[in-house]
Amino acid sequence: MEIPFNHIVRFTNSSTIGISILGRSLISYDNIFKHIPLVLQELYDDAIIDDFHCEIIRLTRNSPAMEEFGGRLFVRVQRSIEQLVRESGRKLGIETVEKNAHGISLLVITIIVLGSLWAYTRLYPDKAPSSSIQGDHNIIINISAETLNVPPEKIERSIDKIFSGRKRRQIEKDAITIMTPPKSQDGATVEFPGIFTVNPASIAELPPLEMLEPDSDRKYEVLLQHVPIFIRTTNLDNNKSGWAGLVRIDETSVRLRMILPDDADRVRLRYLPENEPMMADAIVYYREDKHGNFVPTFLQVTKIY
Repeated sequence: MEIPFNHIVRFTNSSTIGISILGRSLISYDNIFKHIPLVLQELYDDAIIDDFHCEIIRLTRNSPAMEEFGGRLFVRVQRSIEQLVRESGRKLGIETVEKNAHGISLLVITIIVLGSLWAYTRLYPDKAPSSSIQGDHNIIINISAETLNVPPEKIERSIDKIFSGRKRRQIEKDAITIMTPPKSQDGATVEFPGIFTVNPASIAELPPLEMLEPDSDRKYEVLLQHVPIFIRTTNLDNNKSGWAGLVRIDETSVRLRMILPDDADRVRLRYLPENEPMMADAIVYYREDKHGNFVPTFLQVTKIY
């Protein structure tokens, strides 16, 4: 059995997206695609995946930026006589995917949404997912279950089983990477035309990619209390990814990406003179670089005085 595959993602940013940002999302998609055969075999006991080919067939950077993938899934089906009789006249097993053009694309979207939720709950363990993030999760699980004729709990359980340990960490990073392009503009989001649109509020609330990379587990944090931070940024319209600050660390001034608390008065901060700092408590996150040195990567402001 040969099942054609098509997957389109569109970013609703009003401006052009950098090629390096899109390039990272393509790499993340490649990793997710590699796991689709495992997910299908977990969902359908009668399916044996022989091969899966997928490639990028269209890429545009201008608004709206778009990525389109196409490919084919090659499947064998094994059933007993009893199964054939029981399934007579019903769309069950892997044929459900064959008869639904969006079947495979739905699984890809489900992995992305679940990966984003995993990243959120791991990085913010004391903070329940917002109604928008939880809502996106519930909607895509139910759409996938109805389309693929599989119980919702089986879809989530199957994906959860395949992605554990380091695999899960990688999928978290891949999902956030794919969700990153619209974070540079308030109100922008990710669309999967004709299938699903991510709530823009979910995009804004997801953690920045810096909190999930690089892959090295060697990292540490430093708490700064009541320190001056000079605002240096190019996109004050975005609360999560549009801010940067100049802060003194180890006798050196360092410019870092900066995450503001939810209650920050952005209007006041926007008009602070360049030579007037905001006084704040913050956490500096350090990660190990390829040379084994720990370098500060971003700044999370916890309190503004």
